[in-house]
Amino acid sequence: MAARQTVRHDVARLASNIAAPAPVASVLLLGVACYRSRSLVDGLALGVLVAACATVPATLWIEHMLRRGGLRHHYLWRRSQRMASLAIACASVFVATMLVRTLEAPRDLQTVLVTMFFVIVLALAATPVNRISVHMAAITGASLVLQLLFGTIGVAVVPIVAIVGWSRLELGEHTMAQVFSGAVLGAIGASAAYALVA
Repeated sequence: MAARQTVRHDVARLASNIAAPAPVASVLLLGVACYRSRSLVDGLALGVLVAACATVPATLWIEHMLRRGGLRHHYLWRRSQRMASLAIACASVFVATMLVRTLEAPRDLQTVLVTMFFVIVLALAATPVNRISVHMAAITGASLVLQLLFGTIGVAVVPIVAIVGWSRLELGEHTMAQVFSGAVLGAIGASAAYALVA
């Protein structure tokens, strides 16, 4: 029984790490950039640039806090830690959005970035009252924006949304209400961004 629980916990930890907000955002940006650019090389260059701009600052802040001992692991329990990392992410996504507009990059890439921005702003607004699952907000927003932009391609991500929700509950990182709230915020952010940009 203990071995089975350990395996479940290890699988949940792996799912949470792979589907953390920064990797989800990076893969989404890189994929959309490659799909919509004139060539694969152009798409890779644009995708790497935009993904780095949007995700690296918050990731570096978290790593810095881990080295200083200010965090015990990558998952941010204290609201003040979450607020700081979300604010950094919000600013970096805003800068990435301005970069994409300046480069006249594909409109779908702008839609993804605006989705990310809206989801982060909603998470920032919710954090003082509810420690929502940002993992769920990110993966649900990504899944929905893919469905809105590309149709059935996005449906393939839906099982990943369920796995991420299970992993957050299995690890004891969130309650069911926090997982559900994160999913709702992700869906709202993606829907609002698509209505505004697409």
